[in-house]
Amino acid sequence: MKPIKSDERGVVAIIVAVLLMTVLSLIVLATSQNSTREQRETIDRQLSDQAFYNAETGINDVANYLYTTRNDPSVPTFKDTCADVPALSRDIDGAGGPNKYTCVQYDKAPKTIQYDKLSTSEPKVVPILTVSDNPARTATNLVSLTISWDDAGNRDNTISGACNFTDGATEFPNNCTYAGIRAEIVSPAETRDLIKDRAFSVYALPGTGAPASVSVAGVAYPDSQGIYKAASCNGAAGTRRCSITINDINRNSLVLTLRSLYQPANVTISGRDSANNELRFKDSQVMIDSTGRSSDILRRVQVRIPGSSQYNYPGFALQTKDSICKVYNVIRDDASERVESDNTAACPIN
Repeated sequence: MKPIKSDERGVVAIIVAVLLMTVLSLIVLATSQNSTREQRETIDRQLSDQAFYNAETGINDVANYLYTTRNDPSVPTFKDTCADVPALSRDIDGAGGPNKYTCVQYDKAPKTIQYDKLSTSEPKVVPILTVSDNPARTATNLVSLTISWDDAGNRDNTISGACNFTDGATEFPNNCTYAGIRAEIVSPAETRDLIKDRAFSVYALPGTGAPASVSVAGVAYPDSQGIYKAASCNGAAGTRRCSITINDINRNSLVLTLRSLYQPANVTISGRDSANNELRFKDSQVMIDSTGRSSDILRRVQVRIPGSSQYNYPGFALQTKDSICKVYNVIRDDASERVESDNTAACPIN
């Protein structure tokens, strides 16, 4: 019997081939999974964008509904459930389609009024009608109005140097790089003299002192026109940095005019009654919350829209669309000094 010879020269090649096939299989599998994941991410992004647009559709539908029914007393002041809104269809693609808004809510009397990037040149004029913070939403006198803000320009939040205004100063700080606020409140009245006497304006300038407040009580025209006040700019993290409170208003209906000083500002307005309870602002702004859906992706959007047209309330007693020439004379009360503009050549008087 002849001995059997062992030849193992092909074993190594087989092992190497198996290893190579395993590695290649893993690479193909990983590439396939990565491609599938990228495809899914792309689809999810597209669906997310579509869900956002669907949420915007819900906001536009509700805004239009509230506008067309603004004089209908049967329309609730707020809606805090996901129940259907009368005359509105959630299905954007028709019944059973993938695109819809699943829930819309609104509040015509939110607890705060908010503005982003309040301008230094164009004032916001908003009617104020305060109501109680309960389902009845009954008219309630506003006693204190708090205006809080921070700089909209992402600048250094340190209030110092030229911006650190103090009470008692007689001039605006120069070269300030942090936003201040000019606020004016006017209460409706029957006569010109009453309107004049009920008007109150304050220049709230950046400061680092204690919580700031100013009272309208006992301040009559003309002393009520243009009070300088150092705001408290020591707000905690997560809150508006600067704030000032106007006290002793004791009315539930007035017109508020706001304008930023130095820099654009993000502003939040809140109010309280005589018992220090939070109040709501009816018809100043409408807060709409909408959730859109596309396939299995949801997006939620919340916006604020004006409760009434700002253009019904002018920001100035005299306002022009374009620039105008100005010729003026200023005479002090004691007539000891007369100041005249030197612009008669550029602005001839015909």
